[in-house]
Amino acid sequence: MLVISDGVYNRRTGFIVGFPITSNKPKNDFPTIKLGPHKIHGYVVFTPLGYDYEARNGSIIERASRVELQQALIAARDLFGFF
Repeated sequence: MLVISDGVYNRRTGFIVGFPITSNKPKNDFPTIKLGPHKIHGYVVFTPLGYDYEARNGSIIERASRVELQQALIAARDLFGFF
């Protein structure tokens, strides 16, 4: 999961909002980006999901690059019409 929600929100609620990561490129028309060189390989699918980070004992594997995070935030803005 590529987390796009703010750290304050995450800490206050124990939830995160993010985009799922899949190992295979989706066959449908969902917009995606291919992850760069990371421990986790695959595609970020730009469809937001809520996730109960605490209840599921979530953990941070590694951090996205600045470019990957910027692309995800642009997708979130486009999804919801922010700005």
